[in-house]
Amino acid sequence: MRDDVPGSMTSRVRSYCLSGGAVCDADPARALPALHSHVHSSYRRNPGGVADAAADFAAARALAGR
Repeated sequence: MRDDVPGSMTSRVRSYCLSGGAVCDADPARALPALHSHVHSSYRRNPGGVADAAADFAAARALAGR
């Protein structure tokens, strides 16, 4: 997936997605089944540290006043 983020925003924006996720790998042909897949609900178990990485990024931005 390619992110469409303006160059001026790249230091302030990150994408934390798991392969096959309904939002990150959006495909109208498989949108409904993807919402009910194990990928969509597995973020809470923090596979690959994705939840920790997202939280660390958000905390760093908040502490930097951005």
